[in-house]
Amino acid sequence: MVAYIKTINNQIRVLRPMVELVERIEQSLEGVEADKKVIQKLRYAKKNWRKGPFRSSNFHYNPERNCFYCPMGQAMRHIGDRKQKTTNGFEQTISRYQAQNCEGCPLRGSCHKASGERIIEINLF
Repeated sequence: MVAYIKTINNQIRVLRPMVELVERIEQSLEGVEADKKVIQKLRYAKKNWRKGPFRSSNFHYNPERNCFYCPMGQAMRHIGDRKQKTTNGFEQTISRYQAQNCEGCPLRGSCHKASGERIIEINLF
């Protein structure tokens, strides 16, 4: 249990600078016409990071490479988008990102339970 708490504290310590980076990037983009998807992902990450280090909303997004980074720093590549309609008829775009190698990761048990590599889905709109 102590090791798990230390792991969580380390993840929070790692995520805090990422949130500060997102805030600095948002400030630098003010007044500039930037890609709407990039701004949306940055705000999404900033808003939800405190709810747990393994939530996909806490993963760092790199707009130049169009990938997210898991808590261990592994790149999660964009594998596609899909459209989904809500019950009230609003169409959402869901972006999917997949980790490249979860096998042997010391945080895998806390991160996800599925076989194979972790896939996250981010709702942009």
